[in-house]
Amino acid sequence: MSTHSILRFITEKINHITRDTMLEINVVRDNGCCVDGARIVLYDTIKDLGLNRNPIRTDYTNNKGQILIGNLKHKDYFFFIQKGDLNNYNGVIKTWVPLLPGKRAVLLVKITKSRAKGNTGSIGVSYKDCF
Repeated sequence: MSTHSILRFITEKINHITRDTMLEINVVRDNGCCVDGARIVLYDTIKDLGLNRNPIRTDYTNNKGQILIGNLKHKDYFFFIQKGDLNNYNGVIKTWVPLLPGKRAVLLVKITKSRAKGNTGSIGVSYKDCF
């Protein structure tokens, strides 16, 4: 096999590798400070979120208030975030748009004390290529 053939074979194999679809969630307080150790529960449906059943994943943010969840499908996801008496109940509870294949969706979610009415959460979203 020539060098050219080997390189072409390797290139074809690399192009067939599926890039992982990922969700990065950055959790902050009202004052913009990151929240480490916040519990994040990911759900497939709004019904599962409302009934607190069938979670896909449960994990905690790192010391920078971040969590990276990989091996996801091209769809919307719902999530509940909590640390002490702070949560996202009155704010953002789902991905902005369905996740894109081979991309990393980056969300910024503010958690606050729950209130009976109102939307106190905020979100920023961007996409990055996953390599």
